[in-house]
Amino acid sequence: MDGLTLRAIAANTMSYTIGSIRSNRALVQSVQASLNRIGHTVGAATGDWNHPTDVAYRAFTEKHRLVPDELSPQSASLLLGLPTVHTPPTPAPSPATSSTAIAQPAPNPTPTLNPTPSPTAIAQPAPISQPPPQPVPHSTPSLAPSPALTEAQIFQEALRFTLRWEGGYVNHPADRGGETNCGITTATYRAYRQGKRLPMQSVQLISEAEVREIYERLYWQPARCGMMQRPLAIAHFDTAVSFGVGGATMFLQEILGLRVDRVFGPVTQRAIREANSAGTAQAAHLDLAQRLCQARIDYRYRRVTRDPSQRVFLQRWLNRDNDLLRLIQG
Repeated sequence: MDGLTLRAIAANTMSYTIGSIRSNRALVQSVQASLNRIGHTVGAATGDWNHPTDVAYRAFTEKHRLVPDELSPQSASLLLGLPTVHTPPTPAPSPATSSTAIAQPAPNPTPTLNPTPSPTAIAQPAPISQPPPQPVPHSTPSLAPSPALTEAQIFQEALRFTLRWEGGYVNHPADRGGETNCGITTATYRAYRQGKRLPMQSVQLISEAEVREIYERLYWQPARCGMMQRPLAIAHFDTAVSFGVGGATMFLQEILGLRVDRVFGPVTQRAIREANSAGTAQAAHLDLAQRLCQARIDYRYRRVTRDPSQRVFLQRWLNRDNDLLRLIQG
């Protein structure tokens, strides 16, 4: 049961008791992430079926009239398919307008000494009245909205995230990508330098400028990340690096409900443009990005189930997927 995922349960007819899945940390982590996404807050997705998870899951099942003590295909489908709930922060009421503001006691008046004029008091001349000061007209400056991020800024943020996880030079014997540096394989680097008519050299010697250009030309641009809002652009770019541009397009087409052909063609572009034209484009793209992260997590388990030799990479893959999820939600 270790390789069981939410998608596998949703696609099947079998239900699982909560007790039987508690030891499957990856599945529990997926449930927790989904509950957080749809508004039933659990907190950190730790993989432990703790009290907050139990409370949140029972609230979820009660809302949708499901059996609270089992994870069924219907509940798995809802966890994966319900839209993301965005809860805007409630602004704190100002003291002047709050109905719950504590009334402050009025200050005690200062007693006036000798309120009755003394008969021997010397009369003072009346002060010369001055015209009241005229207020100086001024305009209240309006706060300008935060400027939208440029494509270059979003690419830089996405690249920074990806390089943090790709690391430096790696030549792990179990990694089918072979020798890599900053996530770039020897084959990719050789093809890049050949296209530039530069002499061949080890990927260990790759420069920062070459790394940036390769990622922009071979991943960011072919994956059409520039036509997406920040959350989806970052998630889609990292997916293109991890799974190839075709693999990232496949994930995107699946969550968009399109025919999967791994080609970012007119149909896929139109679906992205329609999301961009909506009044809540940022929220729509955040929802897609969160679904993309969940699809990646589900794929990781399927891959390890099919090929146990890849289990050595599983926890790092999951850490990267969850780190990406935190970044796009920020």
